[in-house]
Amino acid sequence: MPDRATIVIGDDSALARSIIAMALDDLDVYLVEAVNGNSVIRAINENKPELVILDICMPFPDGITVLRKIRSDPEFCRLPVIICSVENGIVERAEVEMLGVSGYLVKPLDIKLLREMVVLLLDGLKKKR
Repeated sequence: MPDRATIVIGDDSALARSIIAMALDDLDVYLVEAVNGNSVIRAINENKPELVILDICMPFPDGITVLRKIRSDPEFCRLPVIICSVENGIVERAEVEMLGVSGYLVKPLDIKLLREMVVLLLDGLKKKR
């Protein structure tokens, strides 16, 4: 695994992806952007990321379906996932928490909190190596 962590950002909004990328700009990470559920899954398989930042409300398939696929894959079942979504309903939060998300942020994003989550998760991964 290279010293530079790979993060997949899965969101159908170019603006949201840009905001997340800018928030993480000064961290030594490689960002891979994905515009829908299928491209998130493809990006995970091709890049073997250390972390995924995922929107719930995106097409082909939605973020919850993508999270289920990640958790059902033995290679990625422990992959840290941060949800960043406009969805703040109890049902959505309960469902993703049951699937084992590492964090849940509601849009508009608290950029400082997002950065803190990313740094903590990546530091935790480094300590496990």
